[in-house]
Amino acid sequence: DMPTALTAAIQAANSAVHEKGSQNIDFNRMGTTCVSLALGLQGAVIGHVGDSRLYRIRRDQIDQLTFDHSLEWELIRHGRLKPNDHLLPEVKHVITRSIGPEPVAEPEVDGPFPTRPSDSFLLCSDGLTGLVKDAEIGAITKHLSPIDACRLLINLANLRGGTDNITVIIAQVGPLPEGVTPTPEEISDDEDDVETDSLSWLW
Repeated sequence: DMPTALTAAIQAANSAVHEKGSQNIDFNRMGTTCVSLALGLQGAVIGHVGDSRLYRIRRDQIDQLTFDHSLEWELIRHGRLKPNDHLLPEVKHVITRSIGPEPVAEPEVDGPFPTRPSDSFLLCSDGLTGLVKDAEIGAITKHLSPIDACRLLINLANLRGGTDNITVIIAQVGPLPEGVTPTPEEISDDEDDVETDSLSWLW
């Protein structure tokens, strides 16, 4: 049961950070964000807390499969803010969930999402997404090897300011093993299986 196991892993990480923060007054209520990916026979399961993101790159499309746990995105979700509205800088990056400050975290776990050969999944901190556009992330990930794409994306974010932590991980789905029959999702050419909570960009 991948969703249950991933939820338990995130809660264990939260407990470890919370315990460390409770041992020293200087670390009191310290926190971080988390984004995680589990790939299995049923597909991809995603777990996250905070505004670190996970994208799926498939052919010429990039889909954001996580929903930022931030004040900005929560206001958009509840219809109190439009996507193009501007927030004050001190409000824009306020996160509504995190790992560590509280004894129990509130992870959001979704999936499994069907995977196809050559799909790429990119996990990153907001140090990347604050400086590199999603369409750029998609194009670079599609056309370069995972290690070269990670290196270029980090360098690009650093060239544009790079004041925050910049973490990038790319997992690429390989071809089906010989003798394995593809599922309908693996051979479908339409993009109708994009989840309703995801955001998509084409380039």
